[in-house]
Amino acid sequence: MIKDRRNNETTLKHLFVIIIISLILLAGCSNPKDGSVVSGNLSFYLKTSDKKVIAGLLDPRVTIYATGEKDGFYQGLVIELGDTPLQVNWETVSLPDYAPQLFIADLNKDGKNELIIILTEKFSEGNRKQHLRIMEIDSQRELSVTQPTEILGSNTIDLGIGQDSIIGESIEFTIENNKVKGIISITKESVKVGEIAITYKYIDEGYSYDQIDIIN
Repeated sequence: MIKDRRNNETTLKHLFVIIIISLILLAGCSNPKDGSVVSGNLSFYLKTSDKKVIAGLLDPRVTIYATGEKDGFYQGLVIELGDTPLQVNWETVSLPDYAPQLFIADLNKDGKNELIIILTEKFSEGNRKQHLRIMEIDSQRELSVTQPTEILGSNTIDLGIGQDSIIGESIEFTIENNKVKGIISITKESVKVGEIAITYKYIDEGYSYDQIDIIN
């Protein structure tokens, strides 16, 4: 009898523990009324559970993925440097042929490589408009970049190009000898007649033009 009573008491204790654990789990799984999630990591995981990798490097380990797609553009871009995710307000088209391009180079000659990201924002037959992004790898800080349209739109620059020419139907970037170059098309009556080459340089905590050349 005593043995049976002890067994019953043990069973009741186990049952009580199971009930308490179940109540805790149910409380933890319930959402607040406003739908927010207290845990930042949990919130991030829920938002990115359907992520799609769109670009990456192996060394250093860099991954760019999107959490959605709409009207031909990826939505909710996130970049991971190592194990650290960073949500970014970038835009790039969702066609595989125009996937983001990633490069590593020591652009400012400080002995540390920067991460260069080239995105495609617009495209048409034979033309594409790319956008340049540059990040410090260690600090994960994005540096300011003066885009070609801003540089060429400055009143201080006179390229001597006729008013009947169209500049910038195509904008692309290349990396040569640890330098970034922007290649901007010059067209006249829908025919490409030349290019403008902008060589970038590290200036005042960001990147702007160092040299501009006309290529006929």
